[in-house]
Amino acid sequence: MQNKNILRIISSLSAAILLILSLFVFVQLSALKIYADDGLESTLDNAGVAYIYNIENDTAIAEKNEFKIISTGASTKIMTGLLAIEHLGDDLDQKITVTKEMLEKASGRQKGFVVGEVVTVRQMLYATICGGYNDSACILAFTVADSYEDFIDMMNSRATELGAKNTVYLNATGINEIGMYTTAADIAIIARAAYESSIFSDICNADRYTMDKT
Repeated sequence: MQNKNILRIISSLSAAILLILSLFVFVQLSALKIYADDGLESTLDNAGVAYIYNIENDTAIAEKNEFKIISTGASTKIMTGLLAIEHLGDDLDQKITVTKEMLEKASGRQKGFVVGEVVTVRQMLYATICGGYNDSACILAFTVADSYEDFIDMMNSRATELGAKNTVYLNATGINEIGMYTTAADIAIIARAAYESSIFSDICNADRYTMDKT
C-alpha cells in the first residue's frame, strides 16, 4: 500500500528527510531522502505520523505525532546496515560463507541465498540497504555478532546510545513483532548516524548494483 502523495526515492541522505507514515504505510528505508509532491500540506494532514527534518542543520521543520509509537518496519535495516558498517566496514570484501543458521532467521522478502554460498560484506550491505532483502540482513547479523540474539542486543544498545530511547528491536529485518517499535523522531536520529557514514551514503547513492555470480 502506497500513499499516492509520496514519491519514494532511495537516494542521498543529504538535505531534508521527510518521514510520512500511517498505520499501514511505512516508508521503505524511511529515513532516507523522500520527496513529496506539491500537496505537502494536505499530505501532512492526511498522514498519521509525519516528521520533516533537515539533517544538514539539525532542525525539525515540521512534526506530527513524531513521538507516537509505530512499527519499525523497513527502517530496521538502517540500524542493521549501520551496525554492519561500523563493525565490518574496514573490509567490505571480506568473504562470508552462508550457513543454515543464518537463513533460518530469515522470512519475508528474500534474495534467495543458499547454504554454502560465499558472499561478501559489500554484497550483503547493498542487498540489505538498497534491496531490502531479509536473508542478507540476517547474514550480516550473524557475521557481526556471535549470535542473532547478540546482534539484536547490539541494535538496541546502539539505539539507546544514539538517543533513540523509544525504539526496541526484536529482529534485524523489520518483520513486525509485538513489542518491536519506534517513533518517527527516533528514525530520524538513527538516520542521522547513518548519514555520517560515507559507506552508507555511497550505497544509498548507487543507481544500481550488480552482484557478481557466487
